Amino acid sequence: MACAVATSTHVYSAFEAVPAQELTAAAFAAVTSIMVMNNIYDGFVHLASVTRNPDVDKADFQLWSLAVSAINGGGAPTSRA
Repeated sequence: MACAVATSTHVYSAFEAVPAQELTAAAFAAVTSIMVMNNIYDGFVHLASVTRNPDVDKADFQLWSLAVSAINGGGAPTSRA
């Protein structure tokens, strides 16, 4: 089910009614958590490959990374309310 939910928003919408019929709320939460973790992991893998070979001067890339980290509070997630 996690794979089906991850395919598209249309499929996700179709499965929103499933917990009431087939799954407990905890099981559905686990399914959506798997989907989110996979999306985060896939994004990380892609970005990690870019940072290994940024195709720009290494010093420039490191300075840009440092600047973004400083803007984001040292890499800690922050709320932008």
